Amino acid sequence: DELAIVPFLQVQIDAGFSPTAIEHLLRVHGDCTRRMSEAEGAWWVSEMMDPAIAAGKPLNEVADTEFSDRISPLVDQAVLAMFHAQQSRIWTRNFIDGFEKLLANAGIQSRSERPPAICFLDITGYTRLTEEQGDEAAAELASTLSRLVQRAAVQRGGKPIKWLGDGVMFYFRDPGPAVRAAIEMVEGIAAAGLPPAHVGVHAGPVLYQEGDYFGKTVNLTARIADYARPGEVLVTQAAADASQDTGIAFTEDSRLYWSPAAAGLSTLHGEGKVTVFPAIGYDHPDQSHFTSRHFWEVGALDTSARFGWLGRYLDVAGSDSNPLQGLSLNGDLSPTLAASRVPVAAIEKPEDYGFWIRGVDDPVLEPTLEAFGTLGALPTGRSAQAPARWPPRATASGGRWRRLPPPMGARATRARSPIRTAISRRSSRGSRR
Repeated sequence: DELAIVPFLQVQIDAGFSPTAIEHLLRVHGDCTRRMSEAEGAWWVSEMMDPAIAAGKPLNEVADTEFSDRISPLVDQAVLAMFHAQQSRIWTRNFIDGFEKLLANAGIQSRSERPPAICFLDITGYTRLTEEQGDEAAAELASTLSRLVQRAAVQRGGKPIKWLGDGVMFYFRDPGPAVRAAIEMVEGIAAAGLPPAHVGVHAGPVLYQEGDYFGKTVNLTARIADYARPGEVLVTQAAADASQDTGIAFTEDSRLYWSPAAAGLSTLHGEGKVTVFPAIGYDHPDQSHFTSRHFWEVGALDTSARFGWLGRYLDVAGSDSNPLQGLSLNGDLSPTLAASRVPVAAIEKPEDYGFWIRGVDDPVLEPTLEAFGTLGALPTGRSAQAPARWPPRATASGGRWRRLPPPMGARATRARSPIRTAISRRSSRGSRR
């Protein structure tokens, strides 16, 4: 089978194609066909083999060679048809791009200089849903999410790049349709009764390699998506400026302020003369999105670092008995807040703060948590068990959480923000989306 690939390679080499381009194309082909084969194998087991085995059929009927011989050529035909359809769409786009370049070079028409856009969408509380309802419910949610968001994105000219279980990364050639698609996806997910989504959109140059996109634009978009609240679309100034003719109204995000002590920097930033970013020395973003995101979260160029830069600050300046000093309000703990010594919390909303045990409900839950609290208050001489014995960590049953001290933090004052929230004009009440 491998020898059948050789003529394809030889034609490219004879034409002077670069070895890097040839290798990239083969790697993408190999990865995509592997995923297709794995999905086909799982489909065959779930729809043919398992039902036959469950029905007690003999081995020759479980294999069902007659049906296999009948459907195999149809599978090949369907796969080729889908591939050629995608191929035709991409080649048509390449032809149009090339024609536009020729017109631009001849001075007949100027090409649009708008940068592409990257969009990250995440589902709020996906990890907690998995823990509470199990993997099957999470898989069903991911499948429903895939159908909803892919339809909205493709209709606006976007394409999904990465599926992350609880979210997805999209590429759009134009920021305007990206923002519009993001609003529609958030609204569609809410209408379907799924947990709320939060989206980040940024426009800027990207590096394409082996079917994926890399660079500062991707990394910044991921951080913006993390900061967006449930049901919200958060976009950068670059994306907002490139979307002015889309009929979308934008408003400043009221949470993003400059400190009064940094008024001078705020003025320079508003004039486009200063860029603010964590100083970690990552001035050549050539790693994957996941590695780059990890660098920003831990505040260091260390792939093995386990604790976030805010978490390390709390380890030094925080309290051993205040889990609300570092609070992640989206159901999942932000890696930036991960601490090694002091407690921090991740909750959906403050009124839901407390302990829960998977599969245990009232009237058993309350006595169980009370027992944990009693055990946690017992003294121990073993240093390895001491952290688990701290009473404020051991229980938050009933109304005890209300007696916890208030979270640490300084009050911020209003200043112009470089990040904006997109609001759909279709909303009669003007509510945030």
